[in-house]
Amino acid sequence: MRYRGQSYEIGVPWSPAFRAAFHTAHRTRYGYADPQRAIEVVNLRVVASCPSRVVASAAEKRPEKGQRGAPHRLRWNGRWVRARRFDRAALPRGQRIAGPLVITELSATVVVPPAWSVRVMPAGDLLLECKR
Repeated sequence: MRYRGQSYEIGVPWSPAFRAAFHTAHRTRYGYADPQRAIEVVNLRVVASCPSRVVASAAEKRPEKGQRGAPHRLRWNGRWVRARRFDRAALPRGQRIAGPLVITELSATVVVPPAWSVRVMPAGDLLLECKR
């Protein structure tokens, strides 16, 4: 948060009393506060959590020979396209797989657009390449 017109912000935990908390934090940091001045919320961070299922390790999820990926619809450039979805741990290493794809894992989702491909490198990182 900041006073309107300022170029620096102060992080304040969100609560029903966020305005008062901001003025107090500003007074502590800069020696003054102006409760009559307009304030701006510049950035709002939200943390959400929920119980998750147990995720098998990559060693337990060996790709099946000729695995094609699950059918998936992907919104791309304003239209729906047919794509495939893979769990990252099940991607075969070294094999180039053409997009469009959606690759999911516990902490991220990777979208491989149409006209692109992905290959799992020996160290496990993903190499995305444009076919054009």
